[in-house]
Amino acid sequence: MLGIQWERFTYRSRVAQKEIFWHQGMRANDVALFLILLEKIGFECDANYLINLLKPKILAKENKAFTQSELAITTFEKKRHKHGELYLLADSKKNLPLQSKVAGHLTTRLGYRLAMKQNADGRIVSIRISSPKQPRDMRETLTVRCADCGEVWEKGDPDSSYAHRQQHKKKMRYLDPQPHRQYLREMQTEQMPALVTWRSPVWKHREMHSRALAFKREMQYDSFQWAAPGQPRDIEAVGYLVTNDKGAIIGAYCFRERIRRDQSKQWTLDWVWICPKYRRMGFLTKQWKSLKDMFGDFAIEPPVSDSMKRFLEKQKDTHLLSV
Repeated sequence: MLGIQWERFTYRSRVAQKEIFWHQGMRANDVALFLILLEKIGFECDANYLINLLKPKILAKENKAFTQSELAITTFEKKRHKHGELYLLADSKKNLPLQSKVAGHLTTRLGYRLAMKQNADGRIVSIRISSPKQPRDMRETLTVRCADCGEVWEKGDPDSSYAHRQQHKKKMRYLDPQPHRQYLREMQTEQMPALVTWRSPVWKHREMHSRALAFKREMQYDSFQWAAPGQPRDIEAVGYLVTNDKGAIIGAYCFRERIRRDQSKQWTLDWVWICPKYRRMGFLTKQWKSLKDMFGDFAIEPPVSDSMKRFLEKQKDTHLLSV
């Protein structure tokens, strides 16, 4: 029935049953889809009431995928009366006979236009249903790489444009950082506001994770090197936020302690990431001496970028790569 199947179901019993009594029915989502399809072929079937009941529950699930009925329900208002042309065939497995001719036209009260064709025997073989409103022509798309966030998206495709806007907003938080209100407040109360440990507040871990993600993407690394918010925190990790004089978080770096072959302990610089617009401006240079004072003769873990190698050469610390 319009591609929708009946299902067998039984009522839950409060007592043990010797026999199970089956019934046939249709899920509420499929009933809504059935009403939508009936309207598309010209019947006056207002599914609004049922859709208004079901739609909030579907959207509340925040699913990444929809069934056919769920998609029809969530896009009903946007696509209603705008599907273009549909065809009903007497036998969908066979092509229309070449000698078929138009047998008549009909316009429904809602504005659906029906054109019926019949074969040489006078039997109706197809009905073409045109919606009252025509869908907007699909515009040509153009593959574009955003100059600011680096995302590739299809210009002219609404879904791709929306996805780009979402990613653009997230990425620009660390690619073009603005003064961070929580960090500025912490500067007034903490001696080391840039320090991030497993005891630090959630917002600091969120900022560290976003920079670790940026490092992963840039270096094409396999794994995250800072736990995401909501995941168990790494007690061994010690992070630092890099800020400018306005209180914007422009980068971060992470240290971890490891056990060497001789069982001695040593700190390692696990990763460091500075947003591109603030590189080669001396931010890491200003902190380099204090880092060596705090963590000693630490090692630098791979992967290491070419710019980081040049920095180490300038600081005469290339030996840290093989410590």
